[in-house]
Amino acid sequence: MAPKPSPLFSLILLFLLPISSQETLSPSASGQKPSPFGFIKDLQGSDKGDKVEGIHKLKKYLEQFGYLSYNSHSKGQIDDDYLDDLLQLAIKSYQTNYHLKAIRNLDSEIVTMMTIPRYGVANVISGTNWMQSSKNQGHRHGLLHTVSHYEFFPGSPKWEGSNVNLTNTFLPVTRANAKIPVSKAFDKWASATCFRFAQTQDYRNGNLMVGFYWLFHGDGNRLMAPVEP
Repeated sequence: MAPKPSPLFSLILLFLLPISSQETLSPSASGQKPSPFGFIKDLQGSDKGDKVEGIHKLKKYLEQFGYLSYNSHSKGQIDDDYLDDLLQLAIKSYQTNYHLKAIRNLDSEIVTMMTIPRYGVANVISGTNWMQSSKNQGHRHGLLHTVSHYEFFPGSPKWEGSNVNLTNTFLPVTRANAKIPVSKAFDKWASATCFRFAQTQDYRNGNLMVGFYWLFHGDGNRLMAPVEP
């Protein structure tokens, strides 16, 4: 019988869903939802000084993720369809962050990257470019950029390699309709790994404790914020 893991180990699941916009919620013929950022494909090839329908959506996209900010005198430019100087600089910053050719226009590389569904947290917050400040810790996995922001529990406890039969539990306040997708996620996890999970009502002694929390992450926005075109 495998030794029981310490109850110090708990699991907090934060579901970062792809951002959706109101005009792209209908499924495609294949049954898959199209990218909420599909409008960017129509802007490919745009360069400084161009006026192209849909540029204002791109401005709001880059504003949402911290790359673009108009001052009080030029705030009206956020709603026009001109590729102006500030937008060109924002495009270059985006290209630099994602290790693309920084050519300041909308080539195929940046369009492909921008149309990938992503989380709602900004890359640039209050003037700090977190992707650049963390470049020594960053890792690239396929099309995703991940950064090692973590800390250990007090005493830096380690997981025993023999602990593969685990119990999972929910905090008592967890709604019933929130448990179903989490349980499915555990089943999916078990199907792809050596771990096996069994739900228990003993939330104080379960190996994995699942809870849902409201958190403030420092930029004044919600954890998941949709981009309105």
